[in-house]
Amino acid sequence: MYRMNKLLYQWIRESKNDNSLLSDNIRVLNQLELNEQVPHARKINFTPVVDFENPGTIVVTIPALQPSKDIVCPGHTNKIELHIISARCNTEPVQTRAYLAQSEKKILMDFGSIYKEQTIELPLKTFPKDIVVVAIGVKFVLRDGFSELISFDKSWLPGKIIGAMWKNEM
Repeated sequence: MYRMNKLLYQWIRESKNDNSLLSDNIRVLNQLELNEQVPHARKINFTPVVDFENPGTIVVTIPALQPSKDIVCPGHTNKIELHIISARCNTEPVQTRAYLAQSEKKILMDFGSIYKEQTIELPLKTFPKDIVVVAIGVKFVLRDGFSELISFDKSWLPGKIIGAMWKNEM
């Protein structure tokens, strides 16, 4: 799994410079900022569990969290947006079956709250010869006086691949 994730990260990063390397649909992963600008101390330090066993659905289990303790956040953080994305790309020719698909869920968390373990279902039909990627990203909603704004500082936009699968057969 580690080797596959490493190759996927490399493919996604390189595709930002060469659009021919990444399909339009998988490009949705780019919004998660899988980048080197996020210092190691700010990376996502909890690990969701990904289950590919249920046909047509990817099940992601987010562990119990207390965002103020379990996620390194910038100052003035008020809320945290978790983005969980699954995407697939088929390596067979486009004419034979649907080529691209994705599914996404967002969870908005108050900074000071405690959250129980959550199970999220991402509907995603897969076919033989599919590459499936599941990733998570965090965006921070900051309080600035009386207003809220999302931080777009790339050093504060961590993301990581939490699961990947190659579907060889039906």
